[in-house]
Amino acid sequence: MSRKLTSATTLDNLRKEAKRWLKALRENDAQARRRFETGYPNGPDEPALRDVQHALAREYEFENWTQLKQALAARPAPNTRANAVDRFLEYACPDHHIRSLPAHRMARHAAMRILEQNPAIARESIYTAAVCGEIEEVERLLRDRPQLADAKRAATGQDRSGSGGSYDFLGDLGGKDWEPLLFLCATRLPLAKSNGHAVEIARLLLDHGADPNAYCVGGGSHYTPLVLAIGEGEEGRPPHPRRDELVRLLLERGAEPYDGQVIYNIHFQGKVLWWLKLMHEFSMKAGRSADWADPEWHMLDQGNYGSGARWHLRTAIEKDDIELARWCLEHGANPNAAPERDQRFPQRSLYEHAMRMRRPEIAELLLRYGAERRDVELSDEDRWIAACFALDRAEAQRILAQHPEYVQSPTAIFAAAREDRADVAAFLLDLGTPIEVEDAKKQRALHVAAAHDALNVAALLIERGVEVDPYELNYSNTPFDFAAYYQFPRMIDLLRRHSRDVWNLTPIGDVDRLREVFSAEPRLAKTSWQTTPLFWLPEEEDKALEIVKLFLEHGADPNFRSNKDGSTAAAVARKRGMHRVADLLESAGGGGVPDDPEARREQLARDMVSLSEKDDEEALGRLARHFNRILSFEDVRVQLRQRGFKPPLSLDQARELILQSSGAPRQSARRRKPEDYQQAAQDFVSAFDGDAAALERLNQHYGRSFTREDLGAEIWRRVYAFRQRSSREPKRHLKLEEAQIVVAQDAGFSSWPALMQAATARTPPQGEPYVIDAKENRISPRRRITAAEWDELIGVMKERRITALDAGGFITDAVMTRVAELDHVTSLSLGGSRELSDDGLLQLARMPQLERLDLSEYPGGKLTDRGLEVLRHLPNLRTFEMTWQAGITDAGVANLRYCDQIESVNLMGSPTGDGAIEALQGKPKLRSFSTGRLVTDAGLPLLHNFPLLKEWHGEEGARLLIDGPFTNAGLAGLAGLEGVADLDLFWHVTGITTDSFAHLVHLPNLMSLGCDGQLSDDTAMRHIAAIPRLRKLRAQESVATEDGFVALALSKTLEGFWGRECPNFGSRGFVAFSKMPSLRSLGVGLKAVDDAALSTLPDFPALRELTPIGMQDDGFRHVGKCALLERLTCMYCRDTTDAATEHIRGLAIKYYYAGLTQITDRSLEILGGMESLEQVDFYECMKITDTGLSFLARLPRLREVHLDGLPGVTLEGTKVFRSGVHVYYST
Repeated sequence: MSRKLTSATTLDNLRKEAKRWLKALRENDAQARRRFETGYPNGPDEPALRDVQHALAREYEFENWTQLKQALAARPAPNTRANAVDRFLEYACPDHHIRSLPAHRMARHAAMRILEQNPAIARESIYTAAVCGEIEEVERLLRDRPQLADAKRAATGQDRSGSGGSYDFLGDLGGKDWEPLLFLCATRLPLAKSNGHAVEIARLLLDHGADPNAYCVGGGSHYTPLVLAIGEGEEGRPPHPRRDELVRLLLERGAEPYDGQVIYNIHFQGKVLWWLKLMHEFSMKAGRSADWADPEWHMLDQGNYGSGARWHLRTAIEKDDIELARWCLEHGANPNAAPERDQRFPQRSLYEHAMRMRRPEIAELLLRYGAERRDVELSDEDRWIAACFALDRAEAQRILAQHPEYVQSPTAIFAAAREDRADVAAFLLDLGTPIEVEDAKKQRALHVAAAHDALNVAALLIERGVEVDPYELNYSNTPFDFAAYYQFPRMIDLLRRHSRDVWNLTPIGDVDRLREVFSAEPRLAKTSWQTTPLFWLPEEEDKALEIVKLFLEHGADPNFRSNKDGSTAAAVARKRGMHRVADLLESAGGGGVPDDPEARREQLARDMVSLSEKDDEEALGRLARHFNRILSFEDVRVQLRQRGFKPPLSLDQARELILQSSGAPRQSARRRKPEDYQQAAQDFVSAFDGDAAALERLNQHYGRSFTREDLGAEIWRRVYAFRQRSSREPKRHLKLEEAQIVVAQDAGFSSWPALMQAATARTPPQGEPYVIDAKENRISPRRRITAAEWDELIGVMKERRITALDAGGFITDAVMTRVAELDHVTSLSLGGSRELSDDGLLQLARMPQLERLDLSEYPGGKLTDRGLEVLRHLPNLRTFEMTWQAGITDAGVANLRYCDQIESVNLMGSPTGDGAIEALQGKPKLRSFSTGRLVTDAGLPLLHNFPLLKEWHGEEGARLLIDGPFTNAGLAGLAGLEGVADLDLFWHVTGITTDSFAHLVHLPNLMSLGCDGQLSDDTAMRHIAAIPRLRKLRAQESVATEDGFVALALSKTLEGFWGRECPNFGSRGFVAFSKMPSLRSLGVGLKAVDDAALSTLPDFPALRELTPIGMQDDGFRHVGKCALLERLTCMYCRDTTDAATEHIRGLAIKYYYAGLTQITDRSLEILGGMESLEQVDFYECMKITDTGLSFLARLPRLREVHLDGLPGVTLEGTKVFRSGVHVYYST
C-alpha cells in the first residue's frame, strides 16, 4: 500500500524510520525483509542505508530518496517561525554556550538580524516581549495570565546543562526552558526599548510572582538572575546596561546575596568592591551580621580556592586595588587567612604575596590590621627584575655577572609586558634579552603584551623586528588571537597593520590588508584548521561579501565542512542571518560531497575503500575537504593502520570508520535490549571463572579484545567489594550483582534497575557522555563511551582548549592517536587503560608540550620499556606517575633523564630501583620522588645528588618514598638529607629492623613519616616520638601494642595520625592520645576501644579531623560532643545508620564524608540543618536518593558535593543545588 506525506512527516522522522528498518534487516527480521523486497524488488541482498532510503521513497511513490527530500523541502515548513524564535532567544540571551567577547558580539548581531527580518517576534510571547522591552505586551499578558511571570518556556531540544563551548550557539541546541526573568537578565540587545524598560519589566515580573532565585544550570553551576545580569566570568559576558538597578531590585525582592557564582565571575576583572558592598548591605538588613563577624568570611568561600577573606584579599593584591583591601580589612577580613587548598595558588601569607607582587601599600595595610610580618627574602632573580624595573644598569649587570642565565629568561620581559613598561622592555633588550625569548609553552613577549593591551611594549617589539604571528602552545594562539579575544581595539589596530593572520583579519573586516597578504602569499586563502576563515566573517554583510569574493578568487574552498559538526561556511552565514553571503557561498560550491549526512557518509566510505586499494585523487580530494587533517595518500594509510584496519577495506569497514571519524550515532549499547545486558552481566561472572565463550561474547558486547587477565584487572579496579573480599578469601569470585553494577555503569546508569528500565523504554542515559571540571580545565568520560563519543569528546577538547584529560581507564591506541594531535593538551591521566599498548603510548612523541603523565596500573599493567622511549620526546614533562606497572624496568624509566623540567616522579610498586635513582640524579626541580620496589643499599647514597632532597629550599620541603630490600645501613645513609620533609617506607621494605629508626632524627626537617605494618612496632613508636619536628604519621595496620601507642603519645609535635585498622590499638592508647597537645587529625580503628575511653573524645585539645574507623552508632554520641571538630569522615563505618547522624547534628563541621554506610535520606535531612557544612561526599551509600539532595541544597555555605556510585541518585536530581555549588556526579 502506498503512503502519503502529511503535515507530521519530517525528514528527520523518515531518516530515523530508515535506520530502524535497516537495523531490523541486519537482525534478519523476516517482516522487514519482505517489506524491503516489495519496495525495492531488485535491491541488494545486503542493503546499505541508502538502499533502505530508496525503498522508503518508493513507498511514498517517489522515484528515489532525492525526490522525496525535494518534496518535503517544497512544503511550507510549519515550524519555521518557532525555529526563528528559538534561534533569536538563543542569540539574544547568551548562556554558557556563548563564550568570549567575539562570540557574544556575533550572537548579538545575529539576533538583531533575525529580529529585523521577523519583527513580529518581539510580541511572540512573554519571553520575547521581556527581551525586546515590549512593556505594554508584558503588562497585557500578565493581566490575562499572571502565572506567566514564573512559567518556564518549553524546552525544544537536548539537555543543555553540560559545559559549553565558545560558539555552541551556532549549532542546534533547541529552546531554553527558562523563566521570563532569566531571559530578561541575560539579554544584551542594543535596543532602546530593551534597555529602557528592563527594570520596569523585571519589577512587573517580580510583582506577579517571579522567583529572584530562579536558575538555569551550566556546567554544574547555577546561573541566577543576578549571575546573568552581572555577567563577566569565563564566558566573558558583558554586564547588562542596567546592571546596577537590576541587581538592587533583585536583592530587594529576596535574591540570595551570597551568590558564589557571581563572586567567582567578577574576580576575573577584579572590580568586586561594588558587589561586596551590596552583599554586606543586604545581608546585614536580613540579620546575618554573624556571617561578617567570622574573620574568614566562610559564607563567601570558594572551595579549594580559599576562604572568602582569602579570596577577596588576594584579589585586591593581584589587581592592586588598595580600596578593596581597605574595605575588607575594615569589615573584619582576616589578614592572616590561610593559603588556598589548591596547590596551584601561592602557598604563602597574604603579606608575603603582597610584597612579592610589589604592592607595598597593601602590605603595610595588612600589617596595620594584624598581619604577621615576615622577612621576605627575595631571590636573586627577584632582585634582577627589581633592578630592571628601576632601570638600574649597574645593579642589573652586577647580578648578571653571577647569573648570566637571567638575561636569557622570559620572566623579566614578560613582567614588563604585563605592566606595559616599554622602558623596561627596551632596557632588557639592550642588555641582551632575545626579542623572541619564550617560555616552556612557546609564549613570547608579544603574546603577553597583546593579552594585556600593553600597546607601548607591543609597538616597541614590532619596531625592533619581532615576529608578529608566532603560535604559543597554551591555546595555539597568535598575539592577534589574544587581542581579538579580549577585544582590545588599540591592540587590534596595531597588529592588523603588520599581521598575516587571516583568521583575525577576516572577522575584523580588513579587506585591504587581506588583499595585500593574498598578493604576497596566495596559499593563505586556503588556510584551514577545523574550519576556514570563511566561517568567521565580519558583521557588516557588504564587507563580508567582499571578503568572500576575495577568498574565492584565491582558491578558497566554499564546500569545506567543519570538523566539529560537518557544517559549511554557507550554513553558518545563514544561521547568522547573512543570507546574501550564504547564497554566494552556495552558488560558488560544487564538486563536494552530498549535503545529506547519510549520503555524505556513504560517499566518504566508498572513497575510503577506493583509497585503500589505489591512489584515487578525486576520493582524496573529497576526504581532504571533509577531514582537513588528511593531507596525502600516506596519511590515509597510516590512519587505517593505527585504527587496526588492513587494506583493502570492505565497504562495511569503511562505513564504520567514517562513522567513528564523524561522531555520527551508530548501533550502540544504548539500543540494546534488557536481555543483552543480562547476558553481559552473566558473561562477566562466567568469564572471570574461565569460560572462554563467555569472554568472547563479552568482548563482542564491548567491541574489545580483553584477555582473562585484563578482565580480572578491570574487576579489581572497579569493584571495591571484590578487592575487600579477595584479601580475606583464597579463591576469588565475582558476584552477579557486582557484575550488574559494572554493566550498568558502563551503559551510563547508576544502578541495575535503572538500566533495565531504560533499556525497556529505549531511553539513553542522562547528560553528556563526559564531564568537564571547568576550574581544573579537565575532561573525563562519565562512563565507557563509544568511538563516536570519543570523537565528540576530542572535539570538545579542541573547541574549549581543554588542557587535561582523565581517560578513566578507557583509552585505546586508536583514541590515543587522535588525542596526540592536540597540541594544547598538557596533562594526561591514562592509568588503568588495558587497551593502551606501547604503540599507542609512543604516539605521545607528538606532544612535546606535555607536562603531566599518569600511566599507573594495578594489578599488573601491559606497558613495557619500549613504550617508555617516548619520554625522550617530552622535554616539558613535570609530573610522571607509573605505579605498579609490571612490565617496566630501570632501563625504560631511565629515559626520564631527558626530562629536565621534571618535578615529581612516582614509580611506586613497579619493578624498578637503583637504575631509576641513577637516571634522575641532578634534576634541579625534582621535589617529589617515589621509587620502585627494588632499591638497595647501593642506590640510596645517590639520593644525596638530588638538589632538593639534599638541601632545604623553603617551607614545603621535598617528598621521598623508598621501597626495596635495603638494610639498616642503607637507611642510615639518608642522614643529612636536609630537604626531605616527607619520608615514606613502603611495602617491600623488609631488610631493616625498627632499631634503625633511631637514624631518622638525623633528618632535621622530617615532618611526615609513613611506615606500615611490621615497620611500626613498639620500638619504632619510641623512636618516632623522638623525631623533633614530626607532624604526621601514617602507620596502617601497625603491629604496635598499647605500650607502643602510649610511647608515641609522648610526641609534642605530632598533628596527624592515620592507622586504619591497628589490631592492638585499645583503650589505654586512646586515652593517651587524648592528651596529645598538637593532635589535630586522627584516623584509626576503634573496635578494641571501650566506651569509657571513647568518652574522652571531647577532651582531645586540638582535634579537628576525625575518621572513627569501625565505630558503631552509639559511639557517635561522643563524636557529637567534639565542639572543635571541622571534618568528619565516616570511612569503614559500614554498619552505621541514621542514628549516628542524629548524634552529630549539633556539630559545626565544614566537611562530611560517608562511604558504604547504611544512612538514608533522613541523614541528609539532618545534615541539611548543619549550616556550617561546606562540602559533603557520599560513596556507594545505597539508601540515599534524589529526595535527600533537596535537604542538602538548603545549606547556605555549601560549595562542593561529590556523589559517587549512588543508585538512588540521578544526574537530574543534582540540579537542586544552587549557583556556586560544584557538583561531581559519577555512576
